[in-house]
Amino acid sequence: MKKTPFEKYVLAEPYGLSGGIIVMWNPDFINFQMIGRDLHTIHGIVEVNTSPPFNFCLSVVYASTKYKSRLETWHDLIDMSKQITIPWVVMGDFNEVTCQSEKLGGNLIKQHRADRYSDAMNECGLVDVGCVGSRFTWFNKQKDKPIYQRLDRAWINMHWLNLFPNSTVTTLPREASDHNPIKLITEKTGLQNHARQNVFKMEPLWYAEPGFSTMVDENLNADNSDLVNKLNNISKTMFSWVKDNIGNIFKKKESLVC
Repeated sequence: MKKTPFEKYVLAEPYGLSGGIIVMWNPDFINFQMIGRDLHTIHGIVEVNTSPPFNFCLSVVYASTKYKSRLETWHDLIDMSKQITIPWVVMGDFNEVTCQSEKLGGNLIKQHRADRYSDAMNECGLVDVGCVGSRFTWFNKQKDKPIYQRLDRAWINMHWLNLFPNSTVTTLPREASDHNPIKLITEKTGLQNHARQNVFKMEPLWYAEPGFSTMVDENLNADNSDLVNKLNNISKTMFSWVKDNIGNIFKKKESLVC
């Protein structure tokens, strides 16, 4: 392997035309303990050598171009999610979009496939980080019939969001590949303290109120902003919603306590 700053690595070997997966790391800063691997995923626990140290789960995905095989990957991720109790990020090439606006050119998407993908991530308790930069991460390299899609992204759970509230994904320039690289930025130090100054606590009882869950879903599924902006929009919408409904909520809460 060509010399890199990353001394350690694990592989999911290429199969056929599939390019395989490689996870590389520098043991001076982190350790990676692999806990699972197949043709399309590598799962592991990342131990960060800070003071104090902390761990998170990383799943790297290179999903198949075949729909049935992707379904198996979605099911495997759902099974994995049931074991995860720490911050978790799932990122890579999913070979699927979540909605029509994530594809430009070519045939219309098969919405039921996109829905199965989105539903699986939702069942895993994951949310899309969003992206900064180019909206699309794949190009078919056909200038006469160009097709662009957003196939590469990062999904995170709520534990991750609590640890890294300012996580962003940047789409980097494409070079030889037909995919754009993506870069996950965490910025844990400093920004976390700033985020705590603007905490908006949500009461579980609110989900029993008509329209509340729909309002949250609409903001989370909005495809015109990254995760941080989505959460900011949700907070603003909640403030207005609470102002109109808070009296009824507290009355219901008091009656439940009594």
